Amino acid sequence: MSRDISRQGSAHEYGSRVVSGITRGQLRTAAAISAVVAVVALAAPATASQDEPVEVLPGATSSVIAYETGPDDAKAWAELETKGEMVEALTPEDPSGVVELSPDELVDATLTYPLYFDYLFFNSPQDGFNQVRHDSEAVEALLEGPDAAALVDRYIVLDLRSSARASGEAGIQFGFLQMEVAQSEVLNAVSSATRKALLGEVLTKWSLISNELRASYSPDLCALLAARILALESPSFARSAAGIGGFDDFIASGDIHYLPADKWQRLVTLIRESSKAVVPAGIKIK
Repeated sequence: MSRDISRQGSAHEYGSRVVSGITRGQLRTAAAISAVVAVVALAAPATASQDEPVEVLPGATSSVIAYETGPDDAKAWAELETKGEMVEALTPEDPSGVVELSPDELVDATLTYPLYFDYLFFNSPQDGFNQVRHDSEAVEALLEGPDAAALVDRYIVLDLRSSARASGEAGIQFGFLQMEVAQSEVLNAVSSATRKALLGEVLTKWSLISNELRASYSPDLCALLAARILALESPSFARSAAGIGGFDDFIASGDIHYLPADKWQRLVTLIRESSKAVVPAGIKIK
């Protein structure tokens, strides 16, 4: 099947340029985005029979960490005026317990951190992710600890169709998961063979989003993750990509605004062609 992994039709782009603290109003904007995603997610097609187990994104309110104050405590949470106060309130009741979580629990803890969607509200996805990492003990523990590779395992088995039906924030959560996987600590924690298998899965998910699930997900960060993998696995890709104006800024930041439409298409074509020589022959790219 031919793959349409184009830029057109992104579920969200990073047009909100925030360089200072996030206010309650901006957090309410994020909540509104989640509500819209929830509506379209209900219409997403089912993919598996009821008897077939699938891996889905965790519900946004299913945190495995007990915080001193969080959204579940609606009254106390409503009294917080700034993002800084919210971050301070989101201190785990038992900080030592974070590092004692299993790899899967730690992945879930990062995806259910109440302010994980802050990555959307900065100059670029990477800037935003860096801020969430600074704010969240779970994200820092996962990336700095021995379990970073668990993010790759979660990404590979994740079912996007079922996730869109199960979680109203699936698109935003998946974007954050892609940013986690795209970090050097994660990509360098796995073998070359695993990175190549991961690339095959990235392209498969990218194709699915472009062809079926544009209403629920954005393909933009698929391109970032694929490019960062190829930069490690394919010297010829790295040389060719360096000749695309804006590529270095894009791969560093994740901001698609560095790539005008013609350069974006050049990058998409280069990713597609370069991947043919990298993805193991036994892995089928849909």
